[in-house]
Amino acid sequence: MSLLSLSPTLSTLKASLETFITHDCIPAEKLYEEHIAQYSGSDRWQPHAVPPIMDALKSKAQSLGFWNLFLPHELPECVLRANEELNNNNRVVPISPRMYLTNREYGILCEVMGRSSLAPEACNCSAPDTGNMEVLLKHGTQSQQLKYLLPLLRGEVRSAFLMTEPDVASSDARNLETRLSKRMDDGGSVRYTLNGKKWWSTGAMDPRCGMALVVTKMDYTHPSNDNNAQQQTQTKTKHGNQTVVIVPMPQTGVRCVRPLTVFGYDDAPHGHAEVWLESVDLGMESVVLGEGRGFEISQSRLGPGRIHHCECVWRIVVVVALCLWFACKMSSLTSIALCCAYDLCIAGMRAVGLGEHNISVDKDLLFNKYLFRLTTTQPLLSYSPAARCYELMLERTFQRKTFGRFLYEHGSCREMVADSAADIESARLLTLSCAEEIDRLGARGARDKIALIKVVVPELTSRVVDRAVQIFGGAGVCGDFPLARALVGLRTLRIADGPDAVHKQSLALLELKKAKQRMLSRV
Repeated sequence: MSLLSLSPTLSTLKASLETFITHDCIPAEKLYEEHIAQYSGSDRWQPHAVPPIMDALKSKAQSLGFWNLFLPHELPECVLRANEELNNNNRVVPISPRMYLTNREYGILCEVMGRSSLAPEACNCSAPDTGNMEVLLKHGTQSQQLKYLLPLLRGEVRSAFLMTEPDVASSDARNLETRLSKRMDDGGSVRYTLNGKKWWSTGAMDPRCGMALVVTKMDYTHPSNDNNAQQQTQTKTKHGNQTVVIVPMPQTGVRCVRPLTVFGYDDAPHGHAEVWLESVDLGMESVVLGEGRGFEISQSRLGPGRIHHCECVWRIVVVVALCLWFACKMSSLTSIALCCAYDLCIAGMRAVGLGEHNISVDKDLLFNKYLFRLTTTQPLLSYSPAARCYELMLERTFQRKTFGRFLYEHGSCREMVADSAADIESARLLTLSCAEEIDRLGARGARDKIALIKVVVPELTSRVVDRAVQIFGGAGVCGDFPLARALVGLRTLRIADGPDAVHKQSLALLELKKAKQRMLSRV
């Protein structure tokens, strides 16, 4: 079976999704940016800063069956019943997707969604919400699912994920300093106090944020704990103290100190924040899965999400390619807001999809056949931006002249085109291969492939965008085109989803382990 093959039903859904992206989401990007541009300072994080066009896109996505496509299996009966009750009394929201997809199939659709910065949120498939919903779906209690998961599934609220800390190297979770202190109150019930500092907390300042998942460490030193409990900190394994808790937002003691910018972009109204947690009082109902189970939760959250992030990288490259095309058609173009998937669970194929787009070119163009093939076989989120940018680059080469010749007639430009085509296809196939491996073996069995795409796909797609910027010249680094923002998003992804060095180390250890096993088997 081909990595790109789809059933007739899913092919029809993909075609409908492509139409929705092309005719609804991409044209809405300019309206979205213009609305946010009206506000400055703290006003960019207020409810009125949320562009109304997003609600219109969400409603259409629901009616067309593009809602919650990320869901891996049927929802719990309690959640479905509660949603039916809400549908009878409020706005009807079909929280179950039209069909349940494998990681590979969803990866292909992620590439399609990755062509527009608005599409993932419009389909309720954006970070960090999808990762948080997957955690609640897999590990949440019935009470947690009804209180927090259901509103997210309905798109009524958004969420945040708080892990990275400003004072320590957070790529090693053992360094985390945020503490969850356990204590017994006068009535004998268990309470917790949360203290610490987080930053790069995606979504924490969003006025629609209704909950946050916080990664913390257990602290049993409160006098109300018995001696056995106080000794648990020392007897736990190296990852045994990490715990994930749900914090309702807004919440007393949770203070968003400031918004953070990524190379100057604040990504309002969702964005990223530095958050101080000051004596936040929580009950047992806030702990996910149990004390000391945070590492287990984080790993289950990161695997499939990394597939989505790689798809997103591909999308960035496509945007760059489109910019190259539009630069020949008009003097300026409103910057297309790219969806930087910082959530540790959603990035690959969307980056690929942004690189390829079925654009209108002269019939005798050399690359027309290749572009069409790319359009009909789009990859994941990281791949999407790359492909869209790649298209813009191709168009630019046919519209601009230097030294009496079109750009595509120069040997150096042709070399850039060939290298970009190879990088895009490599990113797509690597990501889909990883997704297929997860479907067969599970995230744990595909750890080597996950680490591989985490390192390789952002690098491949970044090279494509960088070439597009070079061909674009001065226009490539200004705000008239999305190239600069695409490059920023891809560069940031190499940190936001874990540093390259960590993934390379994991990949090397897995490869060495397999080599050792092969050597021993021959003895």
